[in-house]
Amino acid sequence: MQLVLILAPSTVHVFVMSIFVFPGVNGDIVYSILTGDQGGHFVIDPDTGIISVGEALDRETHPYYRVEIKATDQARDPVKRLSGTAVVNSLLF
Repeated sequence: MQLVLILAPSTVHVFVMSIFVFPGVNGDIVYSILTGDQGGHFVIDPDTGIISVGEALDRETHPYYRVEIKATDQARDPVKRLSGTAVVNSLLF
């Protein structure tokens, strides 16, 4: 999955959503940032997948961001956990 965003500075609430139809903890999802946030600009809520800007973004020095998000179910056996990724592309203007 790939999301493309055009962002104005000082804004942004984006969410990545996954749909698992498994009951119990197998259906509970934890979200994390895998790559693309070397500057620590983004924050993701591990329970909801909502991505926020934690640090100010400067379009003059970095007008484009590509952040890879991972969603993982919480199966009791870590070996059996399922996960998927999404890429969020952000273009500042």
